[in-house]
Amino acid sequence: MKEEFLYYIWQNKLLLKDPLLLESGEMVEIIHPGVRNFESGPDFHNARIRIDNIIWAGNIEIHVNSSDWFKHHHQGDLSYDNILLHVVHQNDKPVHRLDGSVIPTLVMREKYPLGYLYHYENLLQGCHSFIPCGQQFQEVPFIYLQSWMDRVLTERLNTRFEELEHIHKESDSRWPKSLYHLLAKSFGFKVNAVPFELLANSVPYELMIKHRHQIESLESLYYGQSGMLHTTVDDPYIDRLKKEYKYFRTKYHLKNNSPHLWKYGGLRPANFPTLRISQFSMLHFTHEYLLDKIIQTIELSDLITLFDISATDYWYQHFRFGIASEPHIKKLGKDAILHLLINAIIPFLFFYGKKQKLPVLCDKAIYWLEKCPPEKNKIIRSFEDIGFYITNSAQSQALLHLKKNYCDYKKCVNCSIGNYLLKNANTN
Repeated sequence: MKEEFLYYIWQNKLLLKDPLLLESGEMVEIIHPGVRNFESGPDFHNARIRIDNIIWAGNIEIHVNSSDWFKHHHQGDLSYDNILLHVVHQNDKPVHRLDGSVIPTLVMREKYPLGYLYHYENLLQGCHSFIPCGQQFQEVPFIYLQSWMDRVLTERLNTRFEELEHIHKESDSRWPKSLYHLLAKSFGFKVNAVPFELLANSVPYELMIKHRHQIESLESLYYGQSGMLHTTVDDPYIDRLKKEYKYFRTKYHLKNNSPHLWKYGGLRPANFPTLRISQFSMLHFTHEYLLDKIIQTIELSDLITLFDISATDYWYQHFRFGIASEPHIKKLGKDAILHLLINAIIPFLFFYGKKQKLPVLCDKAIYWLEKCPPEKNKIIRSFEDIGFYITNSAQSQALLHLKKNYCDYKKCVNCSIGNYLLKNANTN
């Protein structure tokens, strides 16, 4: 037995009512179960119940065993001293308030249809190795499923708020500067996210703006601060970068990061950080007022064009300093662009729209996600293998959030899919 199941029974008022009695023998009626509390304190707030002929309003606490009251150390917590009702699956120990009075107790055991418990246990046992409802979710109507995916997508975008709030605060609440730092982190593409973030911190936004009109100046700053110019390769391009970086380092009292932070192992050459730094430089060299351009863009195709950039000429025949390669333009590929849009630009636009009270921008962010193709990774492929038909990144983002925050913790009773399957199973 798990508390989550008891929350589900209580919240959906599924207790049998003929009659519903407290341990004291008094009759109780659940007028309103209250609002689930996900923070500290009692499990449900603002419930309304009738005990005999008196209506009470207040908080409800739910446990599997009444003795859990003491395991959770509620006995000395004033926030639990005034609860209306202690709802338990088994009453194995009486619970008192601080003044010694017994807290009214309702035992749920054998007071709900056993079919709900049977189907809930089937879900938790994981009939499918990937997600608990893997063999059942196709019973859920498409419209119902789509409604839940829309809600989960919004939830996912909202969960990025804490991260984006931190970046915005660290960027002196300046929007272009916030975008600069978020983009830098995203250009690391997970493997090099941390060193790219450190690089952006070591080349402040103001310094980038000051030198963005000269591409070699930008590259000398970024490559110098990345530590990559510690090379003995004899090459005119590298020599120019070294010379200019030496000047900048003295003028701005710069201290470079360690080159050992950067990772190359397991990466395709097109994803090497040497190329990403040049492409990051070209992005800011090419687009002044990048944030304004993003806000003014309407169609996804035009947004993709903004990021259609290439590394500078030196990288036409190189992937790393001093090592020649087959000639090839090192463009930021479509998959890389989509990664940046899905993981940085679109969440940032949603965040910006919320903070600036511009719902049209939030709607545009979701519209762009619906136009982006779905991501390609192991989790999405696993959803496809069990029958999910995924056509865009709004759906793939929702499913990633669903897997991480619901399925992995088997929070089936908090998921609309799980709720539907439980209720539908018991109406057949």
